[in-house]
Amino acid sequence: MSAERRIAPRDRAGLTRTFAPGEQEPVEKALAELRALSVAQLRVPFAWHETITDWPRSLLERLSRELEPIPVVDAPRAHDQLPSFTEATRRLVAAAGAHFEWLELRQDAASQEPDDDVLAHAVAFAASVGKKIALSGLDARRTRFLDALAARAVFAQIHAVGAGCAADADALRIMLGGRAKRVEVWIADPLPASDETRDAAAFVSALGSTADRVFWSCARSLALRLWEAWGAAGVARQWQRLASRSRGAPHAVVFGGAGFIGCNLAHRLLREGRRVLVFDSLARTKVERNLRWLKEQHGERLQVEIGDVRDARAVLSAVRGASEVFHFAAQVAVTTSLVEPVEDFDVNGRGTLNVLEAVRAQPDPPSVVFTSTNKVYGGLPDLDFEKLGSRYEPSDPEIRRHGISEERPLDFESPYGCSKGCADQYVLDYARTFGIGAVVFRMSCIYGPRQFGNEDQGWVAHFVLRALQRLPLTLYGDGLQVRDVLFVDDLIDAFLRAQAEMDRLSGQAFNIGGGPERTLSLLELLDRIERICGVRPPLRFEDWRPGDQRYYVSDTRKFQTATGWRPRVSVDEGVLRLRDWLLEHTGKGAEQVATAG
Repeated sequence: MSAERRIAPRDRAGLTRTFAPGEQEPVEKALAELRALSVAQLRVPFAWHETITDWPRSLLERLSRELEPIPVVDAPRAHDQLPSFTEATRRLVAAAGAHFEWLELRQDAASQEPDDDVLAHAVAFAASVGKKIALSGLDARRTRFLDALAARAVFAQIHAVGAGCAADADALRIMLGGRAKRVEVWIADPLPASDETRDAAAFVSALGSTADRVFWSCARSLALRLWEAWGAAGVARQWQRLASRSRGAPHAVVFGGAGFIGCNLAHRLLREGRRVLVFDSLARTKVERNLRWLKEQHGERLQVEIGDVRDARAVLSAVRGASEVFHFAAQVAVTTSLVEPVEDFDVNGRGTLNVLEAVRAQPDPPSVVFTSTNKVYGGLPDLDFEKLGSRYEPSDPEIRRHGISEERPLDFESPYGCSKGCADQYVLDYARTFGIGAVVFRMSCIYGPRQFGNEDQGWVAHFVLRALQRLPLTLYGDGLQVRDVLFVDDLIDAFLRAQAEMDRLSGQAFNIGGGPERTLSLLELLDRIERICGVRPPLRFEDWRPGDQRYYVSDTRKFQTATGWRPRVSVDEGVLRLRDWLLEHTGKGAEQVATAG
């Protein structure tokens, strides 16, 4: 098939998925995921030992009821003893040939010689039983090998060739020349990317290549999330539409601008006529919805860079020409940091350093507002607390009256607390050492519209959403722990005041939250949700998690005195506004609350 006669984009995209032998439950789970993506074709690699079991037959039979499976068999290397390539192919066809049309033979170009007839025998057998044959694992840089292969009779029996990336697919297309009219070019084994953002960009590039079919790995979550949200045919179109790159007058850069806080800030700035560049890796689930919403609201006035703060060159490109920088991009969950502490540090520590270095490199460095966390103060183990009704209260009357101030000694706890604390101190030191205008906000709990809450972060939205959907809720600890909560609109007011008064505020850290007037225990929030939503989610309790604080309330007097800022949205008003937004954007919740009356 020629480049001019490529099949429709919706038919070009398929997936690659490896299944453990004999496990049926993962197969059913995978099929449910594939239905959401409307996948028509699935490459299924088989190891040598699997070709002599009943697993290929049962698996391919099940898959073939819903899509077109394409089994993949590897060519042998010198150390492989059994079975032969032809015998493995023969056994697979005998066991499950009724359930597939295409058979992919994957070989290693680096270890195969063009005159080796092992491949030819396997191809000849598959062709003799009417199978279409794809040959993958080809390296377009080994032109001598490919030219020799193309000249052999075996090539006349091959229906498709596979490469590892868009560039190799295009090179194979050129190498095939006139043969391209009858031989398809696939991107069958994409080369692994260093992060999800680069992988998603490679997926977009593959869809825009001359390849007839593109198969992506099920393990690459960002690309698959975008696929599910926009459809395979829409991924490239939406990516290009969102990732606009034109630059003009000085702009504000919002790192993490597709997230909950970032998109609300970007919306405010754009609504006020400002130019904004959103930089986001789209690593958090559902944030692509926020980015699309911003684009729908503001069109070409919004500039977007889909990138990762660990990519220093991409960060430098985004900051060039900026007047202000808001740095919110982060790994945000304590639980995730406990599982992946190195990645947590790379994003929060190294990523922040990349932003600071990019700012420092500018002829006229933009000012920076950085969001840190109250976790830099640790678990507050030295404070005494009393149980009063449905909450903890500090025994110290000064803390009970005003909350935790910036005079509290730093005590990083959990990998997340360490990585954010490290970033916090770097931002303050760059203000002191290099003269960059920079302010740190040590944040308490922020909530509001465009927050897709989950168990690990965004707990106010998570609680409301679980209630609306009538799903059970897990509380870690006893539910008496107290936090101050701040509506996102009030937080954005604070950001803008900090930037406006950067000359006076630079080099300082401020505790930002709702303060003592806007406090809730977890159980008290559930009481409010029950009053507002008419339903209370079923509860279960688990042990305390590392770094959990029984009480944290921000003493915001330092920032209030410096700027005159005050929160305006009450807890009841804020929770009601959040509920209304969730009802509008989660159909299931709206339907259930309406049914409940």
